[in-house]
Amino acid sequence: MKYRVLCIEDDEIDRRLIERRISRIQMDVEPIFVDTIAAAIQETEKHCPDVVVLDWYLLDGEGQEYLDHVSVAFPWLPVIVLTAENDDLATTTLKTGAQDFLTKGKFNDDQFERALLYSIGRAKVLGLKHLEQEATKREPIQRYASQFVHDVRHPARALAMKLDRLVDAIACDEPVQIEAALLERAVLDMREHLDEILAVARDLSKQAREGHFEQPLPGEGEETGFVEEVELPTSERQPDLSSPFDVGRRLSILIIDNEHYMQLMFKRLLGQEHDLAFASTLAEVPGHLLEHAARFDGILCNFIRLDSQTKLLEGVLEDTFPELSSRVVLFASGALEPSFLDFLERSGARVLPKPFELEQLRSALVHWASLQPHMKGGASAPRA
Repeated sequence: MKYRVLCIEDDEIDRRLIERRISRIQMDVEPIFVDTIAAAIQETEKHCPDVVVLDWYLLDGEGQEYLDHVSVAFPWLPVIVLTAENDDLATTTLKTGAQDFLTKGKFNDDQFERALLYSIGRAKVLGLKHLEQEATKREPIQRYASQFVHDVRHPARALAMKLDRLVDAIACDEPVQIEAALLERAVLDMREHLDEILAVARDLSKQAREGHFEQPLPGEGEETGFVEEVELPTSERQPDLSSPFDVGRRLSILIIDNEHYMQLMFKRLLGQEHDLAFASTLAEVPGHLLEHAARFDGILCNFIRLDSQTKLLEGVLEDTFPELSSRVVLFASGALEPSFLDFLERSGARVLPKPFELEQLRSALVHWASLQPHMKGGASAPRA
C-alpha cells in the first residue's frame, strides 16, 4: 500500500535528509514537500495525506498554527513533529495535536519508519473513536426523529384521509349534499387529529430538552391499541402490476358505507379497475345481493357504530347469501368489542384499521382475486 506523506520543511538540508530516509525505508511512500504553513494547509485540503512530517519553525509561522487547523478540519490526521535537541516543545506538541515527535539528528531510518507506521495506526484507531463519538452525539436526535414519526403516524394518516375525502367531495362532478352535523363532526375530528400531532411535538420537545431519549424505541410498526392489518401470504401481495389496484382481473365489489365522503374516496381509488355497487344502509344490501345474484367478489363495509351494525350485517347475509360472510372486509378503529371479535371468528371476515394504508386495501383485493369468482355460474337460492 502506498502512503502519501506530506513533509513541511523549509530547510533545504533537512529536506534532503528526509528524502534520503524515505528512499531507504521499506514503506511505499509518495512524498509531498512544502515549505510554508499556508502551502501545507492548501495541500492537506486538496489531497488529504496519510501522515504529516512537520518542522516546528517555518518561514511563515510555527507548527502550532498548522496543528490548530487540522485538529478541527482533520482531527484523525496523524502529525509527526520534528524538533531540535532539548527542545521543550517535544512533549508539548503531543498535548496539542501531534501523534509523535522526532528529534532532529537523533533518529535513524528504522525509527523514522516506525514513527510513520505507528502514527498511521494510532490515527486509524482515533478515527474510529471519533466516528463513534459523533454517532453517539447524533443518537438522541435520531431517537427524537424516530419517536416523532412513530407517534404521529396514526393521527397524521387519519387527518390526511379526512382531508382527501373533503377534497373529493368538492371536486366531484355529482351534486353533493353534506349534512351540517356530519360536516361539523368531520371538522372537529380533523381538529382533534391536529391537536394530537401538536401534543406529540410539544411532549417530544420537552423530552429532548430534558435529555430523555435513552430507552429503546417501540418496535417498528408497533401501534398498541389499534387493529392489525390483514395478513396475506407474501406471494399474494407482490405481483408486478401497472396499477396498485389492478389485481389481475376485474372484481365486482359491494361497498356498504353511510358516509358520502368515503363513497367518493372508494370511487376515486377503485372505480377504474373494478365494478362498484354502493349501499348507504343495511336495508339496501338484500336488494343489491338479489339483483346481482350475489355475484360479488367481496364486500367493503364501513360503519360509524361498527359493533351494533355488524350484528345486523351478519343477519342480512345469513338470510341471503351466507357464503359472502368470509369475503367481507370491515374498517375499524380503536379496541374491538368482544362481540365483534366473535363475529369475525364465526364469519371469517377480515378487518382493516382506520385510517388504512393503500397497500392494506390492495392486499384484500389481491386475496379476493386469488379466490374463485363467487357464484358466477348461477346463484344458489337465498334462504327463506
